[in-house]
Amino acid sequence: MYYHGGDSAGGNLAAVVAQQTKLDQDSPMLQLLWVPWVDMSTERSSYDLFGDGFFLDRSQARWYIDHYINNESNKVDPLVSPLFGDVSDVAPAVILVAGFDVLRDEGIEYAQKLKDAGVDTELKIYETLPHPFMNMAGEIDDARVAFSEAAKILKERLSDGRKAMK
Repeated sequence: MYYHGGDSAGGNLAAVVAQQTKLDQDSPMLQLLWVPWVDMSTERSSYDLFGDGFFLDRSQARWYIDHYINNESNKVDPLVSPLFGDVSDVAPAVILVAGFDVLRDEGIEYAQKLKDAGVDTELKIYETLPHPFMNMAGEIDDARVAFSEAAKILKERLSDGRKAMK
C-alpha cells in the first residue's frame, strides 16, 4: 500500500505512473500532486498572469520543455503530458495548486478531468503561494499551513486505505 506523489515535474511523473499502473495489482492508492506539470503543449492564461517575476516563469518553463522534449508531437503524448491520458480508474488524487504559478490553470484542469472521470479528487488552491511552495514550508506561514494540510490529508487517506484493506 503506497502513494505516488511529487511536485512540479515530479507531479507529472506521479500522474503518468498512476495512469500506467491503474490496472496493476500494485497500483498506488493515492496520487498526491503538488503544483503538477501535466500539459507541456499549451500555455494557459496563468502563463500570461504569472509568466514573469514569480519563481517558475514562462522562459524557464519553455527552457525545461525544450530540453525535455525533442519532438513537437511528443508534447501531447500522455507519457509527457498526462492531461491527455486516460484517467478512468486511476488512484484517488489530491492536487495542491499554487495561486501564483504558470502551472495553476493546468493543475485545476487536471483535477476537473479526474473528477469528470469519476475519480475521487480533492483540489486545494493556495492563492497566496508561488510555484515551489512546499519547499518554503520552513519559512513562509502559508506554505507551512499548506504542508501541514498535505501531511494531514496523506495521513487520513493512508489510514482510510488501511481500514479498507482489513
